[in-house]
Amino acid sequence: MENAFSALGDLPDDPEEAWSITRDTILTTAAANIPIKRAVRCPWLTTETLDIIDQKKEARLKGNHDEWKRLKGVYKARSKVDLELFYRKSADEAESGFRKNNLRPAYRAIKRLRGSTRSSANGSVAHSDGSL
Repeated sequence: MENAFSALGDLPDDPEEAWSITRDTILTTAAANIPIKRAVRCPWLTTETLDIIDQKKEARLKGNHDEWKRLKGVYKARSKVDLELFYRKSADEAESGFRKNNLRPAYRAIKRLRGSTRSSANGSVAHSDGSL
């Protein structure tokens, strides 16, 4: 690894210009060396499927309706396959835990498949006339 400050070179005397050069150098170096971590909303989606989502977004923003529609179909097919693989993997992990007499993988799989939402159906049940 080379000297980290060699990328900056000679900085000008003006502080605003020096800061601009320093900031741009740091951002370009970070973009080249540090991978982008995506937010995981749907843990079953693979990186290829997430790339299709990005392509679909770009096509929509450019106004290319035909490409967007094609990518929408590709995304739906890929996400179904990814979800099926996710379910199979979770079931295999739970099953291997059962074989080893270890319930932790099963509980972990159930928790992962259940999701973070809770049911709000714990309220009182009313009769058809409105009484409890």
